[in-house]
Amino acid sequence: MPSSFRIVVADHQAEMQAFYRSMLPQMGHRVVAVVETGNALVEQCLTLRPDLVITDFRLLDMDALDAVEEVYLEYRVPVIILTAEHQPSQIKRAIDDHAMAYLLKPAGKADLETEIPLVVRRFQEAEALRRKVDG
Repeated sequence: MPSSFRIVVADHQAEMQAFYRSMLPQMGHRVVAVVETGNALVEQCLTLRPDLVITDFRLLDMDALDAVEEVYLEYRVPVIILTAEHQPSQIKRAIDDHAMAYLLKPAGKADLETEIPLVVRRFQEAEALRRKVDG
């Protein structure tokens, strides 16, 4: 498994966008797109085929899980939700609907350094099992 990942980030807050643009490359990752909307998230994921998506739960035009659902119709990618929202119904939906991790803001470099490789590894293992079951 590579230690550097191509990441699409979706967040409507400029300070979070700046955080990702600064922090992820320091960790050895490449930010291939930063978007504010769910529609842009779908477009960039289908165009760029990233290794990972990090997204806020709420985007400007839709929630992230609706966008990820659209992506999953064509391209499966691991997803980390990083949000200020701590509602049990949202956490359950995130886990049920493709998110591999749900982190609360403010999450820092240490949180992401731990979660990114774990999420990608869990996703790869789940996908291998899915392919085996699907035959």
